[in-house]
Amino acid sequence: MRPSFAGLIAGLIAGLLAGLVLTGCADEVVGYIADGGSTRFDDSGTDATQDSTGAGSDLGDASGGGVGSGTGSVSVLPDFVAVGFSEMIAVSFDDGRSWLEIDEPESPVEVSHQDIARSPDAIVVVGGASTMVSLDGLSWSAYGDELGYARAVAFGAGMFVGVGLDRLARSPDAVGWIDARDGVRDFDLQAVAFGDGRFVAVGIDTLATSTDGRDWQFTPLDGPKLSAVAFGNGRFVAVGMGRIAVTVDGETLVHDALDELGYSHVCFFDGEFAALSQRVVRRSVDGTEWREFSIPDSGSMGCGPDSVVSADQERIYRGDTLLTLDPVETVTTPVHAMQYTGL
Repeated sequence: MRPSFAGLIAGLIAGLLAGLVLTGCADEVVGYIADGGSTRFDDSGTDATQDSTGAGSDLGDASGGGVGSGTGSVSVLPDFVAVGFSEMIAVSFDDGRSWLEIDEPESPVEVSHQDIARSPDAIVVVGGASTMVSLDGLSWSAYGDELGYARAVAFGAGMFVGVGLDRLARSPDAVGWIDARDGVRDFDLQAVAFGDGRFVAVGIDTLATSTDGRDWQFTPLDGPKLSAVAFGNGRFVAVGMGRIAVTVDGETLVHDALDELGYSHVCFFDGEFAALSQRVVRRSVDGTEWREFSIPDSGSMGCGPDSVVSADQERIYRGDTLLTLDPVETVTTPVHAMQYTGL
């Protein structure tokens, strides 16, 4: 770790945050529990129960103000964020070359980190019934709700969308989540991505799509579950345990093939999709024909515009290409998810 680098970043962030103003517009919010209290908002967005101190959220209120609202943006956010299943957040401000481990906030519910996304203003980590939000990558706040088990999150069209086991929710700030299930239950979505004006979510026997995070179209799917999805070259490519599927509109598959490998992650890098399977990565322009390469043993991967970062347990690798991954850092907790969070 580099304390001097952390101090430089912390000083820069402090100066930016000093003038931060959080405003926004009204929206319905359900299932919101603030860190350190029991504040909840009912379906109208009105404060229904106040905590013992009378304090609300330090990041935004039920009106939608705060993170993700496009107001009071902080331009300095980490380039990459890595999380463990619990008790670990690591961030990099120099394109994955060095890493800082951040103390987690106390959460009102059990934490199980699953996925990461960012808006122009903030970075969000979801998992279980817990959401963690940061405006700078260094200071985090934790929230809980009762809208199902979160497995994945994506940002698009000014909205965060969180999906999971019986979970389908949207939020402008990831602090107050709006139930988008519309009576639908008994589904298990594993991953979600945004591209070409739509969200596409994949999982067990299900393909779902929405242009606004509010109204969803569900399509039944047979076969092995799909556990990761990425957008690029005008299409969504989803991978899973022995399966690769491609959709353009999020409603029909233009390619659906069984595969001998089990894939844990897929991302879009340098004009191609990269699908990760431990010591193997396969690359494809369109998701139908793939080329295979050997890489260091990796369980997670994040792709930026100029670099790739992967992790095997506590060891983090970085490369300017998929074939030049070198170890750069060791963290204290095994990494479960890795995400590029730069712009």
